[in-house]
Amino acid sequence: MITVMVNGSQLPLQLDGVRTMGELVEVIKMNIDPDSVISAMTIGGRDLVEADWRAPLSVHGTALLEIDTATRGEFLKERLIQAPTLIGKVIQSFINSRDSFRSGEQNGGYQQMGQAVKDFNAFIKWYDVILEYNPALKQSYHTQVVPLINELTRICEQLIQQQLYNSWWAIGETLEKQLEPTLKRLQEQLENIARAA
Repeated sequence: MITVMVNGSQLPLQLDGVRTMGELVEVIKMNIDPDSVISAMTIGGRDLVEADWRAPLSVHGTALLEIDTATRGEFLKERLIQAPTLIGKVIQSFINSRDSFRSGEQNGGYQQMGQAVKDFNAFIKWYDVILEYNPALKQSYHTQVVPLINELTRICEQLIQQQLYNSWWAIGETLEKQLEPTLKRLQEQLENIARAA
């Protein structure tokens, strides 16, 4: 049976009928301070992966599930501080893509650009969910960030056209001179929002 630790203290739970990790997390949420949110979770000393959520709870045997909680404000601040670093990784992925295109490695460039686009979309969805915790910051986001996202969308449409024409040089130029600077401006705005939180 899994042992659950919340903020370093064992949480005594009745787990009869709990069959999945999702069900266990719901039971845990009912037994912690309602003003708290789960900010981190590990099982057996490692982060949970997708398979952990799908597998029966019995697969984990006697593992230790460690959970950290935070107030909503602490959780929001921590995530807002992480945002510029995360978008920095997206920027680096686009730079790697550009470098691949310029060195004639179109397949590598496409793969890296595809992953960068997926990561960027996931980031935007994640960030939007985070902002649900603070409506005032969400307004700031709409004024400062949404215009940049619209500009990035326009640039991505341009990149799609360049892909259709197999214009590797143009793709590299667009990534370097338009997309990357716009992403860096986005990163700066995210830093401003984090400082204001």
